[in-house]
Amino acid sequence: MIWWKEVIELDKKNETLRIDFNKLLDILKAVYTLTDIKISLYDTENRMLLSYPKEQSCFCRMVREYELEQCLRNDADGFAWCKKQGRLISYCCHAGLKEVIVPVMQNQTVVAYIMFGQMLMERDLERQKDRLIRNYSRLAKEEQIIKDAVDRLTACGEEKIRAATMLVEICISYLLSQRIVFLEEKRFMERLDTFIDNHLEEELNPDMICSYFGMHRTSLYQAVRQVTGCGIMAYIRKRRLDEAKRLLKEGRMTVTRIAGQVGFRDYNYFLRVFKQETGVSCRDYRKREQSSCTKLQ
Repeated sequence: MIWWKEVIELDKKNETLRIDFNKLLDILKAVYTLTDIKISLYDTENRMLLSYPKEQSCFCRMVREYELEQCLRNDADGFAWCKKQGRLISYCCHAGLKEVIVPVMQNQTVVAYIMFGQMLMERDLERQKDRLIRNYSRLAKEEQIIKDAVDRLTACGEEKIRAATMLVEICISYLLSQRIVFLEEKRFMERLDTFIDNHLEEELNPDMICSYFGMHRTSLYQAVRQVTGCGIMAYIRKRRLDEAKRLLKEGRMTVTRIAGQVGFRDYNYFLRVFKQETGVSCRDYRKREQSSCTKLQ
């Protein structure tokens, strides 16, 4: 587990998970204060990154000392099922304690998990306690030690678990919106630029791009705006104009042909947009750039 770094970067497949640990810890503490339920953040490699409280419950510490492999297998299975479903899941671990995993979703992709649990259910509470004591009394020299550990486990009803789940989902939205936890896709804009440049002559639209990248429209808009500060169609137009500038500077093609090659079907619209962008006409831009190149030579 990683503790007390203000911001960390976990690199994997050209992606970086960025976490502001100080702010995240404040949020986990707040959730625990309200619910009295242990809460943890895991990455997609099933590594616990931060937890509050830091320590496992007394009972879970004893179980993990003897059955760590089974505990880790339970966690891995839970994370895998959560990722496959793309939504929260709840289950009982092999020892019989209730666990809930809520995915942290960015751009329709699971980037982390929040787990809370190590709980007993209020319904049939005494029967659950008796079963745990009976099954795990072997872990301690005296049965009373196990009894005390079991008595200290948090007991929750279904209504409290639903309320805690809603609180965690609200916290996840806050974590993402405030960029306390987020995935920075290093190569997405490079890949997007390449795709746009390779299809400049075509009538590019968000649906075409979403289909290629396997994204939802909202995710595409958010990803592009996050990096560029503008919408996807404005960004496509910028890439078209950048290529037009390059071709004008080369001076080998007519303005009409350049307009068509960079994807402007309406020649007059291209002239108008180009002048709005650069402050000069295509002809004047070409003269200026070619004159600058001559002087440099």
